[in-house]
Amino acid sequence: MRNLILELYRQRSLAVFLAKREFLARYVGTIAGSIWALVYPLLTVFIFWFIFSVGFKVKGPGDLPFVLYFICGLTPWLMFNEVLSSSTDGIRQNLSLIKKTVFPSEILPWVYILSAIVSHIIFILIAISLVVANGIPLSLYILQLPFYLFAMCFFLTGLCWIVSALNVFYRDIGQAVPIILNFWFWMTPLVWTIEMIPAQYHWILKINPIVFVVEGYRNSLLYRQPIWADLQELGYFLILSTIVFAIGAIIFSRFKLEFADAI
Repeated sequence: MRNLILELYRQRSLAVFLAKREFLARYVGTIAGSIWALVYPLLTVFIFWFIFSVGFKVKGPGDLPFVLYFICGLTPWLMFNEVLSSSTDGIRQNLSLIKKTVFPSEILPWVYILSAIVSHIIFILIAISLVVANGIPLSLYILQLPFYLFAMCFFLTGLCWIVSALNVFYRDIGQAVPIILNFWFWMTPLVWTIEMIPAQYHWILKINPIVFVVEGYRNSLLYRQPIWADLQELGYFLILSTIVFAIGAIIFSRFKLEFADAI
């Protein structure tokens, strides 16, 4: 695992280069080009706002507008969903690079993470704009966002190593991940609040690691709660993320040399 971490650091420049290529490749051949990176998040927010606020007239917790509660939670989820979806088939998609014996395939999760950062920053700016527009002043708690972003990326790295490596040998993984992500979305308090479910079932949310990040973004932008407000939840997330990272490193290192032959 130590060698894998050192390789990530040594190949950081290559990861940034490939991330730029990945980001620009999405918009090759389009008329609007990279403007779609701004249009997509705006359209996503509008659709969900219209459906739940205008259509179903859903209210946020307390006097909080639903759109604020929703967008602050959706911001990290969309990046999590995008990176995991892209990484699942990342090794097969980069077959020409994988077959080069000198290519460090372990950097692929960070290629997709760095590529998704642009859209993620746009979402954060939209969320901040909506918070300010609704009369909620920003505070120093907004400086916690980098911690939650890094925490999510740390967890994602291990998870992406696991699913991308296994997907090379078991194509069922690629079919299962979208289904799991769809289920995961509705098991995360994004369009509903934790208070909507009985207290005896709150433990289900506690074992969902992405809830820590989603609520962390809300605490930083809306509720002004510090990272250490719930030490038990913080400890659980860090321990689980470390375990997932370690398992991912072991699995990826174990199968890395067999990727080219298996594909």
